[in-house]
Amino acid sequence: MRVCLALIIIGSILGACQNSSYSKFKEKGQSKSRSLIDELKMVRTKDQLVERRHSLRRYFDDLADLNDQAKSYALNHPSEPLPLMDLESKELSDLLRQELLRVYRLDGGREIIDECRQNKKCNLNY
Repeated sequence: MRVCLALIIIGSILGACQNSSYSKFKEKGQSKSRSLIDELKMVRTKDQLVERRHSLRRYFDDLADLNDQAKSYALNHPSEPLPLMDLESKELSDLLRQELLRVYRLDGGREIIDECRQNKKCNLNY
């Protein structure tokens, strides 16, 4: 199953940040990801998912923007090594994946989440 989310990507790219710039991306990504997880945890029905789709879209957009900024930073600073994923980032990524898989199992859940992700900003198809 393909879960295309910015946190997973950001976590993979910026996991164990030692550099202060990478650390800032990591902190912002983790904060946004925790908020997204909290939002997803409140979804128990398709109706609740439909009600929350606009705020979910904002989280996905924010994470996509952050991912784009991190990629741009990496391209503009090729001498800085990309950090590996640390345990905290992996655990957060796993929590997000679990919540998404749970929401995907709701009637129409996958389609609604995909709609939230399908935005000009959110081009995260890895």
